Amino acid sequence: MPAHKMRRIINFHRDDPNIGDQMSAPTRYFDFPDHEVVRADLIDETSLDLDEAIVILGGGGLLDTFFLPAIERIRTATRTGRLIAWGVGQQLDTGPWWQRYPEFPYARFLEGFDLVGIRDDGFAHPWVPCASCMHPIFDAPPAPHHEFVVFSHRSRPLPILEWPNLRNDQADFEETIAFLASGETIITSSYHGLYWGMLLGRRVLAFPFNSKFLTLRHPPTLYPAIWERPGRLQRLLGRLRARTPSPYVCRDVQGWRLLAGASRAQPEMLEACRASNRAFHQRVLELIDQSD
Repeated sequence: MPAHKMRRIINFHRDDPNIGDQMSAPTRYFDFPDHEVVRADLIDETSLDLDEAIVILGGGGLLDTFFLPAIERIRTATRTGRLIAWGVGQQLDTGPWWQRYPEFPYARFLEGFDLVGIRDDGFAHPWVPCASCMHPIFDAPPAPHHEFVVFSHRSRPLPILEWPNLRNDQADFEETIAFLASGETIITSSYHGLYWGMLLGRRVLAFPFNSKFLTLRHPPTLYPAIWERPGRLQRLLGRLRARTPSPYVCRDVQGWRLLAGASRAQPEMLEACRASNRAFHQRVLELIDQSD
């Protein structure tokens, strides 16, 4: 009698220097018995045979027009398998920093998917936040020893230099979490900087630059950030200081201390995020069982 052939699960996410993208793949945190699991960069999706695969898209801010051609190719190539979206979210330039997009075109990205959970709260699809909340590193964070730490997205460096600084492409996950945990309050322009900071039970002040900052179930305090493309001198200084050019600068950060003082910790967030992911994992297993 021939041996049972293991079915393949392919988890597409972004595998780039952004530590949040690297750690958002749900297959890092959940088991899928009797299945071969492969993680792949969404941008390199054409190199894999998807015909009979179980495809998991997520997590991360993959609902962006930049990724739509890759998502459409995956949808076409997954002919006899299953399509699952897990912890994905929208990204749109916000215009005014407070603007929310209640009519985001989720169907344009997720049409044809068999199971969907999005990290954006208050929309038609079930809320399933980034699966990185399942990492045990959040179970017992150490006590902070700085009043503030500053964690910047690599394309949106914050000009607050009097406190410890780190970018989201400069350290591995453990080092990043240790850095975030060292602050009583986290000042950040990174989505995962604010998400992980809140999972650690810290107060967070976020400097938003697109719609993903406005869709969390447990919202952080937001600074009314205005981002601009830097002039030539600013680009040169940024390259010398950070060894990488920055596409944007924040025009005014004068009021950050006042808003940071108004932020609050949300200790209930960790278990809420984990409970949602555990429940979604069960739904994924049930779908996989029906497919075998």
